[in-house]
Amino acid sequence: LHRYKQRIVVDFIDKNIKFSDLIKLLIKPFLGFKNRTLIKSGVAKTAKLIGDNNLREIYESVFLGQKDLNFNVIKEFLNSNIRKDRTLVLIVDDFDKLQKNCMDLIAMLIDSDLDMQVVLSSTKDSLGIMKRKNSMDIHLYGMSFESALSLIRKRVMCVGCRGYEPF
Repeated sequence: LHRYKQRIVVDFIDKNIKFSDLIKLLIKPFLGFKNRTLIKSGVAKTAKLIGDNNLREIYESVFLGQKDLNFNVIKEFLNSNIRKDRTLVLIVDDFDKLQKNCMDLIAMLIDSDLDMQVVLSSTKDSLGIMKRKNSMDIHLYGMSFESALSLIRKRVMCVGCRGYEPF
């Protein structure tokens, strides 16, 4: 019997997401209760209580602003916390509208050797990032008025409405 890997989904839609918030979203699924509690405190002396060296460095740079964040630290933290039976799934909407440093981080994650799947939506021009790795390119086009009307009609009729205009 084949077992499917459990997926850890990190989904952010807000195009105004800050770099620090992106990092927080990436590490949150891997924080145990103790580390989650320590990080919420936001106090510099709690950094010494964080056992994972990579997490401590992320905390000191992102939460306390004490040092610049090294991409390899994020990659090592994620790599060490994604178990063999799990896959990290990153879903990004409006990729082209993200801040440059967020786009760069996502590009580095895509290029890394992490056991990760990435779903990006964007305009045609800005998806060149996905040409770097095995990817699937899907183009979606808007619906015609008739198709949209038919879809709405079907949904309305499925819940028992009949004979109402314009349907």
